[in-house]
Amino acid sequence: MVGVPHSKGCQYCVRRRIKCDERRPLCKRCEIRGLQCPGYEKPTKFFHFSMTQSDRQITPQSRPSKISPKDGIQSGSGSGSSSNNSKKVVASIDECLAPTLVQRSICIQQKELFCDFVDVTFPGLYYSWSNRMEVNFMDFMRQQSDTPTNALMWAASTLCTVNRGQRDKDSQQMDLGRAMYIRGIQALIQLIQNPRTVKSDQTLGTAVLLGICEMIDGSFEQSWLAHSSGIAALFQHRGPDAHRDGVGRTLLISFRAFLVADALLRGEPCFLAEPAWRSVIIQSMKQENERGKGSELGDLVEYAFHEIILCPGLVARVRDMLAGSTIDIIQMRLLVGVLSTVISNLCKLQNELCILLSQGIALGNRPDLVGPIPGPVVHLLANFSLQGIDMAIDLLNRLLSSLGAYQKGIIMEGDYPQQKFNQTCIASDRIIGEKLVEGPDRLALSMGMLVLQE
Repeated sequence: MVGVPHSKGCQYCVRRRIKCDERRPLCKRCEIRGLQCPGYEKPTKFFHFSMTQSDRQITPQSRPSKISPKDGIQSGSGSGSSSNNSKKVVASIDECLAPTLVQRSICIQQKELFCDFVDVTFPGLYYSWSNRMEVNFMDFMRQQSDTPTNALMWAASTLCTVNRGQRDKDSQQMDLGRAMYIRGIQALIQLIQNPRTVKSDQTLGTAVLLGICEMIDGSFEQSWLAHSSGIAALFQHRGPDAHRDGVGRTLLISFRAFLVADALLRGEPCFLAEPAWRSVIIQSMKQENERGKGSELGDLVEYAFHEIILCPGLVARVRDMLAGSTIDIIQMRLLVGVLSTVISNLCKLQNELCILLSQGIALGNRPDLVGPIPGPVVHLLANFSLQGIDMAIDLLNRLLSSLGAYQKGIIMEGDYPQQKFNQTCIASDRIIGEKLVEGPDRLALSMGMLVLQE
């Protein structure tokens, strides 16, 4: 007998069991991933239905049809109850031969659902780095054990449920997702309280996913900040060396922009600005180039983040200096020098990014400039990174103006720059198409600076 698959998607999307956009002649999802789309032609499958000798031996009479009470199935009440009063439960052949088959199948499907969520919600963040990392986030999730008690898998299921509820405007799904979130927090607490797992990749990955869940469905305004501070503590507890390569670097890339946004909103220095953590950026770039994964665009973005992580600390220093009753002129001049240096470095990076973007669409077809970054996300990464640099330069210039105004004696109390949070930057609304996404992805690509957007 001959059969043909029913799905209308391309062969790659059908094989991965994800929704295909069915664009002709090539699927756009494959294009974004930097893959050669195999097309839409359906392969012919032949099914042989004649029974083999082993098939004939598996009959309803020969296979187990009853699970004893000690296996968890209740029989009829009373110690002397006859077989007529007991409940006979017939198990399927799958349950008899592979008791965990259904459970494993659900976990595997959940992993693919999570990968689909990343594919839609974080295309810029994921595909800008996935080909440059030793282990990307999707591969990290697929490596997890197929058990429902896995805390990381539970966090992924929570995120997918909340996202699906928002997408379909389904209040029951949202309520289910929030109940799952509470259970996920409980599982995370257990991992943190265990000295053997507190520094594990699974613990940090669970915290990151639950933090993103809080962003897209917060219990109150800016509630994600409370979770973000805990994630920052986990990063610091693990130390910078745990994030120089492997899964540790993947987790750092996934949440570092939100750590900068958190520090800006709190008006506190970001721990990523410490020398040991800044060195992680430089070392990772060198490793990428040694593996042949580096690119001019990728290096420009990394150097920009290397400067931008200083912004929260500089804001805090200027604020504290202007709030004091007296100001040390020497310290002020030193601070002005630091501000001027960071602005100068960012302006150079800004000019280099503008030169790259001036090539237009051709930039995506220049592997010597973009390296392994897929063409469809090149402009997304470059444009939002440039926007983050622009906002950082503007912020630092306002800090310089505040110090200059103080020196002239015309500054008034409360005139130093104030940060305003735009909730829409991390809202769940998004546009799929040429713009790809609106929401957490653009905040991540702007290196956290869009949190200041009014």
